[in-house]
Parts: sequence; structure tokens; C-alpha cells
Amino acid sequence: MKTTVASSMIAAIEYNSETFELIVHWVRGGQQSYYNVPKEVHDAFITADSVGKFYNSNIKGKYALPVEEEL
Repeated sequence: MKTTVASSMIAAIEYNSETFELIVHWVRGGQQSYYNVPKEVHDAFITADSVGKFYNSNIKGKYALPVEEEL
């Protein structure tokens, strides 16, 4: 499920409830995946008064990032 949000830094928030993957889509392009994010955190994120502040306080640095594959 992808939700467009009103933010100067975040364009949309996507969540897969089967894999607990949260994808943040940036206004300036690109995206970042976070793993093992509970649905309750996603729900609070998309309804936050400031999704940017919520991201900085509750997502960034708190959940697993994708592991880069070794060549």
C-alpha cells in the first residue's frame, strides 16, 4: 500500500504488511527501504502531523536497512 503524504522531504510512504517492509519515497527522487517495521509504526507515520519529524524520531536509525550484496 502506497500513501502520498504532505511533506517537504517525503513524497510517499509504502508498506508491505506481509514482509514488514517500509519504503520512504523522497520528494527529490529515490527511495529508502526499512525492514521489520511494525504496522503500528507505519500507521502512526502516515497520520503524523509532521511525517518528516516522525521519520527523524521514529524511523531513521531505528530499523534495518537493506544489506548490500557482495560481488
